[in-house]
Amino acid sequence: MLTGLAPGRESDPRIRVLRATAEELSGDIDWGPGKKPRNSYQTALQIIESLGDDDVLVTKIRGRILRKLANLALKQNLAREQDLEPEDRARKQDRLAEAENKLSGAQVAVARTNDLEEQAAVRESLAELARQRGRIADAVSLQDEAAMMFAHAVKADPENLLLVLNHAVSLQRLGDLQSQVGDATAARTYSSSLAIIESIADAVPNCSGPQ
Repeated sequence: MLTGLAPGRESDPRIRVLRATAEELSGDIDWGPGKKPRNSYQTALQIIESLGDDDVLVTKIRGRILRKLANLALKQNLAREQDLEPEDRARKQDRLAEAENKLSGAQVAVARTNDLEEQAAVRESLAELARQRGRIADAVSLQDEAAMMFAHAVKADPENLLLVLNHAVSLQRLGDLQSQVGDATAARTYSSSLAIIESIADAVPNCSGPQ
């Protein structure tokens, strides 16, 4: 959190963006169970709430944080998939509804930007939402779209090894979903993912590759 600012500087849009980014990073660091990451992300959204969507950077931050809030809800839901009591099932549906609401906002935000990587990440979250709702065919379609988006993003920035790795992970998730529906192309999808990971290992000094 930024402190010691001169009077009036708190309302400066640039300062608000910096504060929101700091809160987002705090949420990333605390990612996991508990309320800390959620609180940090919510605080970040509140900081930039008054800035609107005219600034592309603000829009990117807003969409990214909404996606992360959705992922928190989905992660929490996964941890409680074995809930059997009726009230627990109701809470599960509430968490899925929360994730859907946040992802709806994230989609609106990323549609205003040209950030293909973030658009792919939102597609992946939508795929996970569909999977948790038992709509596996929809999940496969969404994950396939995400993998293709990551592939296009990599073509535009092939030296970005983290982006390349995200593409490989996206393909692995696609393979998992294809396996669930008995799709014979899953093996080919896994092979493509492994080939990408091996290319990263070759590109990074002192990296022995996947173990």
